[in-house]
Amino acid sequence: MAETALALKDEQDQPKEYPILWWTKWFGETREEGRIINNCGLPYTCKFTLDRNRFDESKVIIFHAPSFRPLDIPNPDDAPQFFQMNSQWTDFFTHLWSYSFGTADFVESYFLSGRGKGSFIDSILAKPMYTIQEKNAFRKDLAPIAWIVSNCRARNGRHNYVEQLLKYVNVDIYGRCMMNKDWPEHPDGRLFEPQEVIGRYKFYLSIENNNCDDYVTEKIQRPYSAGVVPILDGPKDYSRFLATNHSSIRFDDFTTSKQLAERILELDQDDDAYMKYLDYK
Repeated sequence: MAETALALKDEQDQPKEYPILWWTKWFGETREEGRIINNCGLPYTCKFTLDRNRFDESKVIIFHAPSFRPLDIPNPDDAPQFFQMNSQWTDFFTHLWSYSFGTADFVESYFLSGRGKGSFIDSILAKPMYTIQEKNAFRKDLAPIAWIVSNCRARNGRHNYVEQLLKYVNVDIYGRCMMNKDWPEHPDGRLFEPQEVIGRYKFYLSIENNNCDDYVTEKIQRPYSAGVVPILDGPKDYSRFLATNHSSIRFDDFTTSKQLAERILELDQDDDAYMKYLDYK
């Protein structure tokens, strides 16, 4: 009886909410602060925090690699057992949070999973932002293809391919790299949101900055949501991310950039053929 009572007391003493500590911000953002995870079927919830004063309470500590500084880390001697660098369990547990769907325990994705309002599925099934007639009208001032780019030193050298593509078809480029188009404004001076920029075009260059397995970002989600055909270059296998098998165009499907440009120009002049890429809408 005494052991049972002690066990019940220990259970009652357990916190109902565990903090998950972001030691570094994610690209400088704080939107994870206060987010609660309560869908794991467990008797407690987890809550994300950026408050380093809660380090001792935290069961999980997350470091965002680009923001990581070697001299700005918690003292391993003060950390929970699983965090310790010299832990006897280091080689036993393999809790990975990455883009690798095949090996990771937790997968970090740009897409909200599931169904319903706000999910990736919900967003791609929404009506296109503009009709084909409106897009044809926009073509008087816009190229058939848009590209928003900020990383000027992508490891896969994507800018070299785009430079070749520009020889055969116009591409409106926004951002810090290779820019040839000013970011549009509303009549009241407000800047367009990225989705508003993309939505006016027929095609969008969805080129990842690394060609890695399972690495797919907002570069495919944004055109799908807006009702624009993405031109893809990234992982070899996109199958799990595509709206349908006929909803995108792959760089790899063409031997040369000239062939790709010719296909884009054909679709630009054939509304029926173009709209087949948006049948999923």
